[in-house]
Amino acid sequence: MIGMIALAGIVVRNSVVLIDFIRYAQEEGHEGMFGRLIIPVKERVHLCVPTGAVQRIGQLEFVEVVHPDGRLERRFVRTGRPCSAESVELLSGVQVGEKVMIFS
Repeated sequence: MIGMIALAGIVVRNSVVLIDFIRYAQEEGHEGMFGRLIIPVKERVHLCVPTGAVQRIGQLEFVEVVHPDGRLERRFVRTGRPCSAESVELLSGVQVGEKVMIFS
């Protein structure tokens, strides 16, 4: 279905959006149907690491950062969304270009 937004109210996290649908066939939609609309507002740039790099002890998540001299430093991180089946987004704790140890 293709639709045009007829009215949108701005609320902090939720908005009521009324959409006037252009129907190509009568069977595609009916009044009162429920749906979800995802509107990407901008491209997200994020840092992803393999899931094997993130270790967990209870609710604490951390990675082992490998320094150029070979020294390991444990850093607590905050994870975000999965980037793929094998990687996860890191919101804080490491910078782009730092190397992390991957455990299997």
